[in-house]
Amino acid sequence: MSQCVIHCGGCHCGRVRFEVDAPARIDAIECNCSICRMTGYLHLIVPVTRFRLLRGHQILSEYTFNTGIARHLFCRVCGIKAFYVPRSNPDGIDVNVHCLDASTIDRIDITPFDDNVRDAATAAIAHLSDQEGHDKYAQHREAQGELGQGAEHESDPRADTHGSGLANPAADR
Repeated sequence: MSQCVIHCGGCHCGRVRFEVDAPARIDAIECNCSICRMTGYLHLIVPVTRFRLLRGHQILSEYTFNTGIARHLFCRVCGIKAFYVPRSNPDGIDVNVHCLDASTIDRIDITPFDDNVRDAATAAIAHLSDQEGHDKYAQHREAQGELGQGAEHESDPRADTHGSGLANPAADR
């Protein structure tokens, strides 16, 4: 597995907190679909094994629309969507980079996701929620000297969701 750091993050009021294992140099995705454009969501898609919901599962509300595949989860108190299960990668977790604590982020590179050509854009990021594909991509970047050093962690957050429904993802971007 590539070298990762543990990023911590959460919602505005702090009732929802999570950890995500990802490089300190984040490859984020900016989508132009209606909900992402309106909310200013900046995407970091990871395999579900690299995400841990620490607290707030009981305070999450879910919103779905269109195909009903994406599971938009937001804090009922402050309204912030810090992470969700995306339509493009329903087997992964999509973290809002804007909701990560800044202390572990070295750099953010942004790649556009064009919802007007959804099939092609989805195919281009399909590897992000697949552990093996994610690792191969990270190894390629590591070989090019692009990744920093950090701790490696692997655990399955689905055992810790306590009713948040993350164990059975189905989603809409």
